[in-house]
Amino acid sequence: MVFDLVWNSLGRRSRLVMRIAGNLMIGGLSLVALPASWDYVRFMGREGTPVLGLPFSWVFLPFVLLLVGLVIRSAWAIWMALKGQGLDTQLHL
Repeated sequence: MVFDLVWNSLGRRSRLVMRIAGNLMIGGLSLVALPASWDYVRFMGREGTPVLGLPFSWVFLPFVLLLVGLVIRSAWAIWMALKGQGLDTQLHL
């Protein structure tokens, strides 16, 4: 609720800065976490689940895919913000 009040009260340039900064934080942190997460998934491939016998790498792989998706989505949002799209809309949470 508070965020949409701030967003709606700011001008176009401030919204651009906020959108880029937020997506840089989310995408950047996801990108930094990606190598260690991938190493962990590969490491856990040695162990199997007790009931199904699947490698644990299959259990933890969706988290790595989530991180990749966050990096791609953040990059796309930054690109769209630089093109000026989505900055004039009112934010309703």
